[in-house]
Amino acid sequence: MTSQFVDAHHLIPPDHPLLQLRGISLGGETLARLTRVQALQIGQFRIDWPVTGIVTEDVDRAGQISGEILRRFKVVFDYTRRRVILEKNRHFAEPFDFDQSGTFIISEGPSFKVFKIVQVFQDSPAAEAGLHEGDVIKTIDGKPSVEFILNEIREMFKKGEQCYRLTVQRNHTEIQAEIQTRKLI
Repeated sequence: MTSQFVDAHHLIPPDHPLLQLRGISLGGETLARLTRVQALQIGQFRIDWPVTGIVTEDVDRAGQISGEILRRFKVVFDYTRRRVILEKNRHFAEPFDFDQSGTFIISEGPSFKVFKIVQVFQDSPAAEAGLHEGDVIKTIDGKPSVEFILNEIREMFKKGEQCYRLTVQRNHTEIQAEIQTRKLI
């Protein structure tokens, strides 16, 4: 949602927990504050406690619906009637998980097997473990990172109350770190 829409409708209390996120997409870099809202109503469907990004971009809409919402539906575009039809699928009732390590990781390289930390959230397990932006993950719990795909790592770090031992490369030095995941938003 845009911050203008959120502010105009008093959707987020001033003391509500927010994470600052610097996202990267096809359109370039986006700055957002992440939080949870109690519910999102789309037609007849109520979606409880989704993770929500609040952006400061000045656009002519209140916001946009992400793939994390849309993956919970069969989506039909009826162009002739200018409408979208949503039908619940098996993912509808799944909880909205979010990274609990305090990192935002991307994959790079010819086969996308280089996993780089591009953001470390303040006061997060990753920050407490001493991880930095630019660190490259070499191992997770002793397993070489090249044996993972990005989505597997992201899914692992969504699990709360888990301890992971990481080896990261910072410049030309390997560093050991241990992170204990916990809910951030």
